[in-house]
Amino acid sequence: RGNAVIFAGSITDQSGKNANAWRGLIFEGNDGKIYGESYTVEEAITIPEGKTLTVEDGKTLINSDGKITNNGTIYVELGGTYNGLETSPKPVEYQKEQILYLEYENGGFTNKYIEEFTPISKDNRPTTWTTGWYVVDGTVEIDSRVTVTGDVKLILKDGANLTVNGGISVPSGSTFTVYGQQNGTGNLTSTGTNGNAGIGGTGSDVNFGTIILAAKGKISATGDTRAAGIGGGKMNNKQLVNGTIHIYCGTIEATGGNWAAGIGGGADSVTNCEIIIDGGTIT
Repeated sequence: RGNAVIFAGSITDQSGKNANAWRGLIFEGNDGKIYGESYTVEEAITIPEGKTLTVEDGKTLINSDGKITNNGTIYVELGGTYNGLETSPKPVEYQKEQILYLEYENGGFTNKYIEEFTPISKDNRPTTWTTGWYVVDGTVEIDSRVTVTGDVKLILKDGANLTVNGGISVPSGSTFTVYGQQNGTGNLTSTGTNGNAGIGGTGSDVNFGTIILAAKGKISATGDTRAAGIGGGKMNNKQLVNGTIHIYCGTIEATGGNWAAGIGGGADSVTNCEIIIDGGTIT
């Protein structure tokens, strides 16, 4: 039946399973699954300790009346759905989305993954980025300056286009790293205003922290008048500018404001920046 619950050490006859004819909630040993598109809990069920019920992609577990006692594990995969009251004594566990990014190592790219991150999308456009991972998906426009604090890592998903109208501040002591994905089709466009660099210092603090560009995509940074595209903010009196810029790959378009460097210090600055270029196309 569609609402059958079976706990079995093993099931010898697998013909119904192979023919996609099984229906219900069936455990073979310690592993349970939903057979059919969904399972609705109609009578009290206990998931014993040591057993795991997996709600797979495309499957739905409905527990509207809270009739499940969960002493084991209920694990909902990405694409699976759990509808109903929270289970006890153990809650339902959900698979976290994994985001791939490319780490540039020893002259090549290595696939890496993260699970904990803050999404940046048309519905979520924070302007203060603190230590952690941020992932851009789709086309996003932020209409004010973004401030980086701590160790911030940004992933441009393939096909993503992030535009920051106001630029990105990376103050001294902070690190801003940009990563991409396999196809290298993620883009970042950052334009400084009010004496600010496209990425880096500001009109009030010309120094900047560490900027690491390791994305295969395209990064365009434009500084305001007398500010660098990537690097120091607006300069007026030959101040010493400190900061680090490390470019590994990608297409980098860096345009300084009047009399300012594309990459480095603002106009009339005394540049004490460390600039390392290991690859990429710089214009």
